Amino acid sequence: MNVVAAAWIFVLSLLPAPWRHASTDSAGVFILQSLGPLFWEVLGAIGLIAWGLKEGSKGRVNLGMAGFALAVISFYFSELMDKLGRSTSLIGLGVLLLVGGWILERTRRRLIQRVQGATA
Repeated sequence: MNVVAAAWIFVLSLLPAPWRHASTDSAGVFILQSLGPLFWEVLGAIGLIAWGLKEGSKGRVNLGMAGFALAVISFYFSELMDKLGRSTSLIGLGVLLLVGGWILERTRRRLIQRVQGATA
């Protein structure tokens, strides 16, 4: 698992930073440069959650859920917020935080129960 985590970090270091302006030469290049790092972060968070479930570690599950939430918020700020108006983006952020937080917490509790059931 440590080798997989190290490989994930190595690939992440090769991806372009999401805050840099992406090239608009072609749709595929634009998607890779703008959304590739964010999808890679989500994949890493899901991998961390799976690692926590496999080893029965509540801490890894919690850290993976926090990483997933940070990736979603990062996507919202970098890709959506500047395309919406000020009031619309703030309302959307509030809805995202309330509904998304509720869904993530409910999912986290189910995963923690699964971890506790596996260790009991």
